[in-house]
Parts: sequence; structure tokens; C-alpha cells
Amino acid sequence: MAGELKFSEVTTPSTPASGKDSIFVSSDTPARLKRVDSAGTVWPVAEQFVLTNTADFTLANSGGTAEKCFNGSTNGTLTIPASMSYWFDWQVALTNTGTTSHTWALLFAGTASLTSGMGIGRSWTAAAASNALAAVSEIYSTTLGSALVLTAASTSATEFSVMSYRGIIRINGAGTVIPQIKASAATTGTAKTLANSYFRMVPFGADTTPFLGPWS
Repeated sequence: MAGELKFSEVTTPSTPASGKDSIFVSSDTPARLKRVDSAGTVWPVAEQFVLTNTADFTLANSGGTAEKCFNGSTNGTLTIPASMSYWFDWQVALTNTGTTSHTWALLFAGTASLTSGMGIGRSWTAAAASNALAAVSEIYSTTLGSALVLTAASTSATEFSVMSYRGIIRINGAGTVIPQIKASAATTGTAKTLANSYFRMVPFGADTTPFLGPWS
């Protein structure tokens, strides 16, 4: 029978009977679907926000100007509330045919203000997509709103790079988040972020929250 199942926002309920689980919406920040098993352990359900390309996405490649990294949505923009913490995972495969010397960087844009954050970026490059990748850089950043350069300068007409960026971002003021990519100069060729490159954010609590789950 079709219909809605509604939950009330409550504190953790009492331990259910043996072999049973309780399911409830917590009064945490943010409110979260949780279950309590018969041992009394609370298991949270973490939402996920994912953006990806279903096909190769040709960049504007104007040089020195950041632009959206993905075209899975019209604007590549996620709207999020204030006072939240997120784990993020960002993976981009890129090809480029331009030979003007340039580097590639990833960054967060948008109107949301940051309390703090930390990310570790890595990149691997090859002369062409079919070649084995070689690790070329790994870098740490606490300024997620600034461009983090992940590749060495390239003049290759068959450039192929994989960039990875993972870490924690804590939001102070509500607004938007846009995962962006930036070339240091227009390459004078065609640059693309490849199909199934992706960006993911998982909220785990308020902007001062240190953990998610039954830690003690």
C-alpha cells in the first residue's frame, strides 16, 4: 500500500528487544536517520552528495580563470546549510591537446563561508591516456577556497592527467559550493574532464563535530 512513513525527531531511544532494531530520526545537528541495535549501538546513516560527468566535458579553457569541473548539473553547484562538516572526495581524469605551457589546479568556489578545512591533493600524468601513469606530485592545503596546483607545467599535445583531492571541509555560513578546475594559461587546444570523473561530499555533523559513529 502506497503512503508515507513519518519519523519524529528524538534523542536516542531505549535499547530495543533482543534481535530487534529501532529506527529513528535523531535530534543531532544535522537531524539524521539512525538505528539502534539490540546491543544498544547507534548506527548513523550518512547522506551523500555526488556530482559526475556521464560523458566527456569540454572545458572553456580560457586560461587563468576557474570554471566548473563537472557538467552533471547545469551549474555544477551544491547548496548547503550553515555550521556543517563534510568529508570530500574528488577524482578527475583530464585530457588536453593544447601546447601552451600550463598547470592544472582544483579549488572550491561558491558563496558558503568556511570555518576551516584540510585537503591532500595528488596527481599522476602520462604522455597519452593509454600510457602508464607516473606519480608527479602530492600536496597539502588548508586554504580550500584557493587554487591548489596539482600538475607540473605541460606543453604536451597528448596530455593526460588524473587528479585526486580528499579531505575535510567545515562550513560556517550557508551558501553554495562549486568544485572548480583552473588552467594557469589557455592551452590553445581542447581540454576535457573525462566521463565518470566525480565529486562527493558526505556530511558528518556540525562544523565543530569531531566524529560520526559509535566512537568512545
